[in-house]
Parts: sequence; C-alpha cells; structure tokens
Amino acid sequence: MDFFYSSRRSICYKFIYSTNGSMTYQTNRNLISLNEQQFLLLNPHDEHKQLALENTKFLIEIEPSFLNRAARAISSLHFDVQFAFCTQSHPSLTKWVQFVLDYVQLEEDENSESMGLFLEHSFSQYTITRYPLAGL
Repeated sequence: MDFFYSSRRSICYKFIYSTNGSMTYQTNRNLISLNEQQFLLLNPHDEHKQLALENTKFLIEIEPSFLNRAARAISSLHFDVQFAFCTQSHPSLTKWVQFVLDYVQLEEDENSESMGLFLEHSFSQYTITRYPLAGL
C-alpha cells in the first residue's frame, strides 16, 4: 500500500518513547529507528507510519497550544515549536517515563479518579518541575 494512503497525521505533537525493544517509523522524509530508551518527537500534521514495534512504546499526544505557550514562557519564540526528525535520548526523560509507568502499574487495578488526573497532568508536571515556567 502506498505510504500516502496508509500513513497518519495528527493535530497534536507526539512524544514516542521506546520503553523496551526497538521500533521503526516511516515518515515522508526518511525511515527512523528507535532503540530502547530513545524517543522521537513528531510535529502536528507530520505524516508517519509505524512499521515495526518489538515490545512496547510510551506515547503522549501534546496539545500544540499548551506546548507553544510553554515554549513562549521560557524563550522569545514567536513561531510554533518544530522538532527535527531524529531519535534522542535523555536520562531525565527516561526517569520520568519510568516513574509514570510505575505509577500506572501500581494503580492499574484501581478504578480511581487519581489515575486519570495523574495521567492528564503528568507531562505538565514534568515540564514545570524540570523547567519552571512563568505564567502557566
């Protein structure tokens, strides 16, 4: 099947993290492979297709208005954030992903509101803790 017809686009930024194992994505520009504890950030409307997934991934969709407002609060950007199509790795993000996954595992049998609230706010909590933001 043609890439154009089988790929997807999202209106959100996507943070895709390889928790264990590798994965491969195809974009309209290149083929991207992620190894364990590496991540990729996709921009809104970027065409992409997951070709392979060895084990599990951690995926967060981030509202563009939230991310761009946060970026403007800590910098002098006057345009929307754009990420390069490249794999990255960062020890702080690895620790944060593990913390979130551990919490989810502890709470998976509970049917509580705390799980929903935690997941809804965990990315913004990481951002505010790691990079104190004014005006958010």
